[in-house]
Amino acid sequence: MNTMRLTRRSFTSTLAAAAAAAAGAALPKIGFAARPASHQAISLSGAWNVYESGNLIEGNVTLPHVPVPLSWRNWDPQSWQKVWTYRRRLDLPHSDPHQRLFLDIERAMVNAKVRVNGTELASHQGGFLPFDCEITNAVRTGANDLEIEVDSR
Repeated sequence: MNTMRLTRRSFTSTLAAAAAAAAGAALPKIGFAARPASHQAISLSGAWNVYESGNLIEGNVTLPHVPVPLSWRNWDPQSWQKVWTYRRRLDLPHSDPHQRLFLDIERAMVNAKVRVNGTELASHQGGFLPFDCEITNAVRTGANDLEIEVDSR
């Protein structure tokens, strides 16, 4: 008797491929959003300042970041169920006016808002899930203020 072992990985891969074929689209193997081959990625991992209630609590952090240590002992949700604001400067050289700019957030816990130069561009709800937003119309050549507000309540 010839048997085939079905794993969770092979099942989801087969199901995803079938769904993509039915939709007439190619499914990328890695990542949640396909970008054209001509895109340029800029890492925004470092140089963030973290604020709580408008007060700077830590400077020059690298993402991903946890603003307070979590412990399995002496569990105190009040210490981490707060609104944290991550801010940094984003310098953009003169670029092609036809180029669209996106900010890819790999994960944020639980609610997030994205602001560029004081303008709210996107909000997201969902525990530790990726999302993206277009920032093309909010940025300018030179210095820009980038802010991500993370509400963990």
